[in-house]
Amino acid sequence: MCLFRQKHEKATDIEILPLEKIVEIMYDKNLTFSDEAVDVFYCPDKTKRYVVLKRTCDNNYTFIYEQMIVFDADELRWMKTDSLTSNDVLPAYWSPSNRTVSIFGTLEETLNHIRFEPEYKQYFELGQ
Repeated sequence: MCLFRQKHEKATDIEILPLEKIVEIMYDKNLTFSDEAVDVFYCPDKTKRYVVLKRTCDNNYTFIYEQMIVFDADELRWMKTDSLTSNDVLPAYWSPSNRTVSIFGTLEETLNHIRFEPEYKQYFELGQ
C-alpha cells in the first residue's frame, strides 16, 4: 500500500510546461526511421517539420510531414501512472501527416516538391 501511495502521489504531480519549453524538448526527437533521415527542417514556431528520407534499398528519396501533438495534463498523468519508465515520457509526440508517399530520384527534386506542398506554403514560408 505504501508503494502505491508514493507512486500515485508522484503521478498526480504533473507539471504542464509552456509550449516554448515543449518545443525545445521535442526539437530533433523521434527521428528514428527505417530509412536514413538526411534533412529535417522546421516551420518558424518549430511545431511542424519535414523529414527527408533516403531509402536504403534503392537510393531514392521521400519525405514525411509531421505535426507536434502536445499531451494534456490527463494524458500525461495516465502515461506517468501506467508507464514503468515514466522519466522517459515526453510531453508531446510527432504525428506524421502525409496524405500520399511520393518517391524522388534526387534530394534536390524532393526539396523542390516540398516547396509546392500546401503545408509548406502555409506554415514554412511565413518567415521568408
